[in-house]
Amino acid sequence: FFSLFCHGFLVRAMEQAKTLKVGYAVSKKKKVKFFDGFTQYLSAQGVECVELDFLSGVPTQEVDLLVHKLVDEMANSGTDAAAGAMIANVEAYLRSHPRLPIVDPWDCVKKVMNRYEFHTILSSVGVRCPPYALWDFTSDFTALAKEHRLEFPMMCKTVCSCGSKVTHRIAIVHDQAQLTSLPGQGYEAPVMLQNYVRHDGCVWKMYVVDQAVWVAKRPSIDAPPAVEAAIVDSQTFCQPQNPNDTAVLLGNGDMKEIDEAKLLQMARATRAAMGLALFGIDVIVGTADKELYVVDVNYFPGYKEIPNIHQLLLDYLRGQVS
Repeated sequence: FFSLFCHGFLVRAMEQAKTLKVGYAVSKKKKVKFFDGFTQYLSAQGVECVELDFLSGVPTQEVDLLVHKLVDEMANSGTDAAAGAMIANVEAYLRSHPRLPIVDPWDCVKKVMNRYEFHTILSSVGVRCPPYALWDFTSDFTALAKEHRLEFPMMCKTVCSCGSKVTHRIAIVHDQAQLTSLPGQGYEAPVMLQNYVRHDGCVWKMYVVDQAVWVAKRPSIDAPPAVEAAIVDSQTFCQPQNPNDTAVLLGNGDMKEIDEAKLLQMARATRAAMGLALFGIDVIVGTADKELYVVDVNYFPGYKEIPNIHQLLLDYLRGQVS
């Protein structure tokens, strides 16, 4: 018994001492904005970082886990030959390594790329979202609005949440005439329509790393013009007012402006329903009803407002391997 115990102890010790080999595959934009700094930090901690080149084929390198953010390439894989080949190579690699930990699961990331799908998933588990529906610009809008409780003003979004500039554009319209003019402005059927909930000009950005959740208050657009349609870029209008601002870790009772318990409940329900560990959630508080609404979910956000994020992510990755 003692010899078996010692053997098990030595095996665990050797596993812990083994150099962690992290494979990663990310877009050029994500590499510059986050992964260059992250991999430098990992290397300084004794972690071997291996950039897997899926553009050139199916890599032969062996790694302990794979971290990825290729959502733009995934979104364009059906229309762009290079993106399609790249994604096919990723999926071939995953099929040949069925036990390889992957952050986050490939199929779960696909779900968050479809706005209609993730709203439907969240609504099914009790996470409140503003009323929404798909529309093709030709079917009976009045019947659709009645069935799904849609009312003006409303937002029009592309179904796909990434892959091109238009996917980040949100149109805010006030009547059906404005709505039917959108195909000439880059919107292709079907689109996702969603009630515009007035929210006092702020959005709460939640950042999730496994079970830890942070929140930061950002400016938003409230009370849009009542006459003309407005098209806004969601990547530009909700930037932090102070680049040195940091997010608040939830769970300590430090939030006074918003219900901390409800935010945590939303984050945990989203994590369980979507199967993601690294993601962001945009939440607004309705001016009239004071209810909390999820209006967006995104995979692997920038985390620029999270102190010590590199170490937090490293701890999470090590946990996935062990």
